[in-house]
Amino acid sequence: MIHSDSPFCEIVSRKNYFTTEIVTMDFLLVQLHFTIRRKKTILVLIMSIALVLTNVTPSLAAETFFQDIPTSHWAHSNVGQMVDKGIIVGYPDGTFKPDKKVTYGEFIKMAIVGITGQALEMGSGGKHWAYNYYKKGVELNLYTENQIPERHLDKEIIRADMSLIAANAVEGTVSSSDSAIIEGYVLDMFKSTNRKNAVIKAYFLGILAGYPDQTFRPDQGLTRAESAAVIDRIITPSARVAIDLEAMKAAAPPIFPDGRTVAEKDLIPMMMKIDPHRLDVQYSSDVFAKYKNGGIYNMQQLGSYLVTMVYHTGYRLDGTLAATDRQDARVKFLLQHFLEDDWEACYAEFKNMHKNYKMGSGSKTIIKYYNGHETLMDIYDYNSSIAIYK
Repeated sequence: MIHSDSPFCEIVSRKNYFTTEIVTMDFLLVQLHFTIRRKKTILVLIMSIALVLTNVTPSLAAETFFQDIPTSHWAHSNVGQMVDKGIIVGYPDGTFKPDKKVTYGEFIKMAIVGITGQALEMGSGGKHWAYNYYKKGVELNLYTENQIPERHLDKEIIRADMSLIAANAVEGTVSSSDSAIIEGYVLDMFKSTNRKNAVIKAYFLGILAGYPDQTFRPDQGLTRAESAAVIDRIITPSARVAIDLEAMKAAAPPIFPDGRTVAEKDLIPMMMKIDPHRLDVQYSSDVFAKYKNGGIYNMQQLGSYLVTMVYHTGYRLDGTLAATDRQDARVKFLLQHFLEDDWEACYAEFKNMHKNYKMGSGSKTIIKYYNGHETLMDIYDYNSSIAIYK
């Protein structure tokens, strides 16, 4: 007999009966003995079966993962962890469908099972199948019923709401200075509206990584692969992404051409082409251009104004702002266009005013002429501006 701890004691599926039965090598040999003991081929059959059984394990192991999640896939490890924990399953055809979007109900279920380690009963009595998971999420303070209404359970979850759940699922805080760096780095943070703090916290704690182009895309749907990665990072600290705040601060600013070589009619198209994520094209007829997040620039051509640039950071102008270089790149571009060869002198005066300003000291104004234009530079706590008159 073969002992139970033998490498040949494999589990196989016997299909000779109407019901599938799991049998061991010992049991199979006994059955063969009584069935074909008088046949001369018994030794050959036993040897053949033994050879097949010794190859079952690697074959089954190869089939436990998915054909559309190769080892080179960015979420391969995350998906594997989630499958091992029973949080995510694949499809009968052997695929995982990593790019398929998930609903609020599906993501909430994955989050609850991952966080608590428990599967709940499906909703009954006319309730949504994910109702119990939804209520558990409210109980765990992952969201409120106002933030994520029950009626959204069948809708595709957006990344902004995913960040809300992720941020509330992990402990941790973000300092104002680190928050400022992340906010300055993520180019479309302004689209996160009331989820901004959650997005920043999730970035800081390594739950989110965003996209290579420095966007988060908060309104975009969440894929199954992304869901696996997020849940894995929530419940497994070692799987989280290491955040590099210094690299975020040093992210390259947009490279504009010399503004003196750009015709006025080409200013907006040029800005939109080079730095599209922050430019708000839904401006009124009296606004030349308007930037959002990490510096707001209102370039107006109205009345006696040639242009007004409102340099608004939302926090101290102390040189630690992650978006400073990007803001400065735009200011330089516009000063070059309107002030031509005098732009550097104006820019140096403007930056010097920032350097010497003391928070809480009230408004400070400097008026000088550059390229024949009266130029007013003003600073007051969190805001500074340059107004160029005709």
